[in-house]
Amino acid sequence: MRQQLSSSLLINLIMFIVVTIKVDGYQFFTEEDAKMFDSQLEIQDVLQFINRDEWKALPTTDPVETLVTPVPYVLIYHTGTESCYYRQSCDRIVRELQAKYISSYPWNRDIGYNFLISGDGKIYIGRGWRTVGAHTIGVNKKSIGIALIGTFYDKSPNITQFSSMRNLINYGIALDFIDKKFKYYSEINGVRLYINDQHNISSFSEMIQNSQ
Repeated sequence: MRQQLSSSLLINLIMFIVVTIKVDGYQFFTEEDAKMFDSQLEIQDVLQFINRDEWKALPTTDPVETLVTPVPYVLIYHTGTESCYYRQSCDRIVRELQAKYISSYPWNRDIGYNFLISGDGKIYIGRGWRTVGAHTIGVNKKSIGIALIGTFYDKSPNITQFSSMRNLINYGIALDFIDKKFKYYSEINGVRLYINDQHNISSFSEMIQNSQ
């Protein structure tokens, strides 16, 4: 009995090592690990999604355009707002961003980003994986737009935001929403520390030129 119990504990330990990698106390998981999960419910301990109904999104009034996947680009932005770390304040910021998009860009009747990431690492679903975003003219139909909530002109986002961003990208690759050889563009400090530098596009014009 003791031998069986020891064997069982060893197997569980091996499974844990395979599925999770800890960096600075935060869990990362890789593309291969993501394939082991059968449903979104099973990844809640790693990726914490906030659905549109949870942050009380307004329904879009225009027909949505389906995003052709896997996309070759991931575009990383900041929201230009205050940072947030709690649901109440983060929900409010995301709702205000949606309202700004609707009032300022009447041809895009919804929030422009596919996903937004709060200071505590929660992932807000904007347009999601399957809908064309409205964040970058010229490449919306070929990219996933991710916005880190906060203003990062002279500082970097925290480790929790970066970790969620990386995990979200890996999850998108595993589900074939993002191309394995994707390129990314970002003006946020520190992104290169969390995404392999070979994926970096040095200039926005380079990305636009390659998309034509």
